[in-house]
Amino acid sequence: MPNHLQAYTLLDIQRLCHREKVKKRWWYHIHRRLSTPFTWVAYRVGFSPNTISASMVLVGLLGNLALVPLNLALNLLGLMLVYLAFLLDKVDGDLARLQDQAGPRAMILDYAYHRLTLFTFYAALGAHAYLIDSQVMGLVAGFVAGFLANYALDAQLYPYRIYAQKVVCGHEGWTIAPPPARRAGEQRDSWWKILKIFTSQLLLLVPSTVLVCWQPTWLMIFLFAAAGDLVVFLAVQHYVFLRGGMEAELAYIDRCVRQGSPDPRYEPNLVENGNLAARWR
Repeated sequence: MPNHLQAYTLLDIQRLCHREKVKKRWWYHIHRRLSTPFTWVAYRVGFSPNTISASMVLVGLLGNLALVPLNLALNLLGLMLVYLAFLLDKVDGDLARLQDQAGPRAMILDYAYHRLTLFTFYAALGAHAYLIDSQVMGLVAGFVAGFLANYALDAQLYPYRIYAQKVVCGHEGWTIAPPPARRAGEQRDSWWKILKIFTSQLLLLVPSTVLVCWQPTWLMIFLFAAAGDLVVFLAVQHYVFLRGGMEAELAYIDRCVRQGSPDPRYEPNLVENGNLAARWR
């Protein structure tokens, strides 16, 4: 394994940082390959992961701002900046692994990036739609879609918050019961999760590019479709939670905590005396 600054190559970074990432969908791994040269440069220059994380927030917000005006050159620049911010979101994690600097501050910046840029992405598209024909409904649809997309992402964290608050830190006698067999994998392997497509800026880049640059009059319809899809997704998600899905998620988290997570960065840990003993490598 390389042990000094000059020794890391692009292949070293892929081998050290992407062991688990390659198991994701093939198109996702393509972006990891594209982000690797940025990681190599950032590591050689000596940037910290938090510097890259703060940069991706700024780049993402600037990219979204450039989507607002009815100016094709600015819009294309904005779309490129949005994609660059997406790549930087890979770079900061890789740098943290290479420099052994993972920590809570990085997670704060990561959450800020996803929440702020996702909402402002939709808001910018809504403002762009409003500037086209001065119909306030386009602006409203953009803000509603941005809010719902953020809410959908936040709702995915409900099981972890409940587990931390009630099971690990609480003193209310909460226990984790095994879910019914038919519910065991419902939250993780369900067809309806395809509806999450409108919570991914990466997947939204292609249709947004087409609409902003070549078919702007369809932009408001796209925003209404996004809002409608997210309403359906949230309705199904909460129905599943209330019908046994939450128990399945809590059981999965409890199994990871007590027996070790599938994530190789997370060491096996135990809940002892009400405290979670865990350490990030």
